[in-house]
Amino acid sequence: LQADIGATTTNTIINDLREYAKSEGLTVDDILPILRERLIQALNPELSRGINFTSPESGEPTIIFVIGANGMGKTTTIGKIASRLKNEANLTVLLGACDTFRAAAVEQLGEWAIRANVSIEVPLGNERGGDPVPVVRRSVRRAIDEKFDVCIIDTSGRLSNNFELTQQLQDMKKAIQDEIPSAPHETLLVVDGTVGRNAVDQAFAWRKYVGVSGLVVTKLDGTARGGFVVSVVRDLGFPVKFIGVGEKIDDLRDFQPEVFVDALLGNDQSTATQLKDRANKMMTFLNINNDSYKSNLDQTSNPASRLKSSFQSNDRITSNNNNNKISVADKPKRPKRPKPQQVIKKSKGK
Repeated sequence: LQADIGATTTNTIINDLREYAKSEGLTVDDILPILRERLIQALNPELSRGINFTSPESGEPTIIFVIGANGMGKTTTIGKIASRLKNEANLTVLLGACDTFRAAAVEQLGEWAIRANVSIEVPLGNERGGDPVPVVRRSVRRAIDEKFDVCIIDTSGRLSNNFELTQQLQDMKKAIQDEIPSAPHETLLVVDGTVGRNAVDQAFAWRKYVGVSGLVVTKLDGTARGGFVVSVVRDLGFPVKFIGVGEKIDDLRDFQPEVFVDALLGNDQSTATQLKDRANKMMTFLNINNDSYKSNLDQTSNPASRLKSSFQSNDRITSNNNNNKISVADKPKRPKRPKPQQVIKKSKGK
């Protein structure tokens, strides 16, 4: 648990089980309901998971900035998002091929543009292998001039500990903001589901340097289960918006916490329903106990209350001690011990 979903959530689950075991006892069947319920709560189902679109009145395109390390599946994810926006929302989409470094990156994104039936802005001949900022600026300007609904900016893969590449990403973001001050409206971090807890470190760093509004977890069609998602959401506070479950253009799903947790634990629909019912009963018991604990805690939450409580406690102890005192007459009398000098004199006289 600690290795995948993080220490905070793990401690919550263990404390719940310990509290329940004190009063009700604990069996093996009691573990999964609590585990499932706490994982769903940690994923915060109330977080907004949709794309943050600009209002039609603004007349500005929605800019989606896609970042991540090498090999995470950014370009493939962009193609899938573009396809969904085009086919499901009937929006016009422009792709900005701003990965000027990786071989065939522009051609790969061009292939996805054809599949999704959307437009693409590519680097000029002298921009290949060079600074991507001009491509970013030109992509955003074209999106504004040609009235595109959405512009998705692709970026080259990089690690957050590379200062020069991080600075370049910040320059790309500034180029976007020079054209549209409120942009980017979404900054999506794409992470591979197989990277484990390293994804949390990536998310923390990119949130600090660039800002991240949501996560896309890819390659969940294999053995990877992506338990690190729990830590990202709970510890960093931004949502998972999409998950990739294959290489086909329609293999991009909206993230649903309950479905994700049941897949993580290997629950079918029938098992999930049973665990949910059991968890409701157990959580009711835990909430009652927690409310009672909080009520007692609130009564002594400020220093004056704690001091008053302390004096009352001391008074009770003193009173009890006074009540339990034994009178002098009742005390058993002990024989007097001879002084050492008397013992010495007696021995000398003999």
